[in-house]
Amino acid sequence: MLRSSEPDKDYINASFVDDYSRRDAYILTQAPLNDTVNDFWRMISQYDIGTIVMLNSLKEEKESYPLYWPSEGSAKYGDITLQLLSKTNSKNITTRKFSVINATPPTKTSTVQHIQYTGWANGDSNPDPQEMLDLLTVLEQSQQQSGDGVIVFQCRDGVGRSGCVATIMSVIERVKIEQTVDVFQTIKLIRAKRPGAVNTLDLYLFCYKTILAYLDSFNCYSNFEDC
Repeated sequence: MLRSSEPDKDYINASFVDDYSRRDAYILTQAPLNDTVNDFWRMISQYDIGTIVMLNSLKEEKESYPLYWPSEGSAKYGDITLQLLSKTNSKNITTRKFSVINATPPTKTSTVQHIQYTGWANGDSNPDPQEMLDLLTVLEQSQQQSGDGVIVFQCRDGVGRSGCVATIMSVIERVKIEQTVDVFQTIKLIRAKRPGAVNTLDLYLFCYKTILAYLDSFNCYSNFEDC
């Protein structure tokens, strides 16, 4: 996944996955660990990522995850320096904007939006579908600003919630263009490169519930093909 001249420094638990119309549209990855935070930011810089969607809190049940960004000012992560440019909060959504400076020659600077959603914080109970649609609205706005590049979905294990939100986004994008709903094939496509994505029945059903909530906003199903 990571490009490196050192063979033991090119692995990170992350995978590119396709959506229905684009190859390598998303990256699904697990929450960075203490010894992989530097690698995580190196991946963000190498692939010019403009949007990160974090789907876990720093502490959930008995698990804790490292704070992998500066809460204020700037911080260094290996060859990467992050500077916090802005921060906004809404219900269960915190959006941070960072400058990402990579000191590895040739040096480069980029900007990334980090969108943290904490609606899954209470164990594995799924959030309200409308909250997920609100998250996707924030995500779409970020994509418009960053040039519609690859999106990184990051969750505890890199397959469950990340696969779920990637599925929902991909299905809705297809609905907008083709008026076709196909959750099964979308998950199958994502699992081809990220085995185990959407790894529980609850998450599978949540995909359907959220997409139905999206369709409900139109009060009409007559023009949609349900596969």
